[in-house]
Amino acid sequence: MSTRFRNCCLLLIALFAGWAGAARSAEIELLDLKAPLTGLPDWAGADDPKFRCHYRLTGVIEKGDLEKLKAINQRHDEALIAARQEPAGKILCLDSPGGSFAEAVRFIEYFRTAQHGTMIEPGAACESACALIFMGGLFFVYEDGIYPFRVLKQGGKLGFHSPDLVVDGGEYSDVAVSNSYRLALQSISGVIRSLVMHVARDGKPFFRPSLLATMLDTPPDAMAYVDTVDEIGRWDIFLMPQPQMPDLTDGAAIQLCESATAWLNDESAVREDALGYSLPRVTPEKRGDEKWFKVENDEMTISGCNINRRSDVVLVQPYDDVAEQGYINARMLHSLNPATRLDAFGGFIAEAAPRAMTCFVVDGRKVSDREACRKEVRESSVSLARETVDFVWPSGNRTVVVVDNGQPSINGATAEAAETPFAFPADCLRNTASGKTFCVSPRF
Repeated sequence: MSTRFRNCCLLLIALFAGWAGAARSAEIELLDLKAPLTGLPDWAGADDPKFRCHYRLTGVIEKGDLEKLKAINQRHDEALIAARQEPAGKILCLDSPGGSFAEAVRFIEYFRTAQHGTMIEPGAACESACALIFMGGLFFVYEDGIYPFRVLKQGGKLGFHSPDLVVDGGEYSDVAVSNSYRLALQSISGVIRSLVMHVARDGKPFFRPSLLATMLDTPPDAMAYVDTVDEIGRWDIFLMPQPQMPDLTDGAAIQLCESATAWLNDESAVREDALGYSLPRVTPEKRGDEKWFKVENDEMTISGCNINRRSDVVLVQPYDDVAEQGYINARMLHSLNPATRLDAFGGFIAEAAPRAMTCFVVDGRKVSDREACRKEVRESSVSLARETVDFVWPSGNRTVVVVDNGQPSINGATAEAAETPFAFPADCLRNTASGKTFCVSPRF
C-alpha cells in the first residue's frame, strides 16, 4: 500500500472518528418545560426574547449522546401531551468543542422528525462537530414546510474546521483500512444528504456549499469562526437580538438588493473591487398605501430588486432578465455593509481586526476609484476654525481637504457636503468644479 493512499485513508477515518482529546463527555440537561415552542401559531420569530432553551448540551459529543436527548425528550413529550400541547418544536442550546462526526450526523437526522431548533447563548461556544448539529436546527410552519431555526446570540461563538486526524498507534491491515474507508464515506455521505441536500421550504439548502468548502479548507488546528454580517446572511444564521430596520435611504436600498441577491445565490455580498462599478438607480414608488422602491442596475445587466417597506417588515424581490425570484423577508443585516464584524454589535465573536480607511471617487453613478488610504492631519486649529487633512493614496498622490470656517474645499476647489451613495458609514464631499464626489469610510 502506498504512503499516499494510506494517508488518504487515514484522513477519511478521521472524518468518521471526529474530534477527540477532551476529557469531559457531553451532558444534556432539561432546562424549561414551559419554554415556548418554535412551531406555535403565534410564533413571532427567533428575535422574540421569550424564546429560550428547552435543553442544553455541554461537553464533548460522543457515540450514544443522541440517546440521552431522546430519553429526556420522551419525558418532555409525555408532559406536553398530558397538557394537550404539540410536542414538536423544542430548542436545544449548544456549548461544545465538538466530538464525534458520526454522532453529529445522527443528531441532524433525528431533528428531521423531532423538529428541534438550535441556539448558541452568550458566552457559549459551538465548534467542530457541534457546529454541524447547530446547522441542523429547524422548525415547521403549518401548511407551509420546514425552515432553518439556528440562532446565534450576540456573545456566542460558532466555529467550523476540518476534522482532526485521530488514529491509534500501530499498523493497519488492508482489510481494516478498507472497512474504515467505507464507514468514513458513509459518514461523509450522511452529512451531504442530511444538510447539503436537505432543502428548506424556501428552496435553499440547510448547509450551503460555500460553508462546506470553508469547513474543509480550515485545518484541524485552526477554527473558522462565523464573525461577519456576510457570513451570517449567506449561511442563513439568525443573529439575536438585531436592531430594528431603519428608514430606507437610497444607499440602504442598494445594499438590501445586493445582499439579498448575492446570498440567494450563495455568493459573498462583499464587493472586493468596486472600480468601474455603477451605482444602481433607486426609484421610490407608491402602490396604494404601501411604500415601494425599485432598484435597477445598469442597462447592460437588466437586474435589480423590488423592495416593499411595510410597518413591520421589508420584503425584497430580486429579479434579472430571466425571472423574478420570490420575496425575501429582509433583516436589518441585509442593509448593512456585509464586511461588518459581528463584534460591532457589542458581542464578542472573535478578535477584531484593525480596519483600514478607504477612499472612494464617485463620478456620476460610477465608482471610478476605490483604495485603502491613510489620513494625515496637516493643520488643525484649537478652535477647529481651519483644518487641513491629507488623504494619501497607495500611489503617493494626495487628496487635500480643507475646512475653513465651515466651508470645505478639495484640492483647492470649492466643495459641498454630499449624501453617501453607500449603505455603510462614509463622509462625502462633492467637488463643485469637477462634479465628482470624494468619500471616505468609515469617517473623515
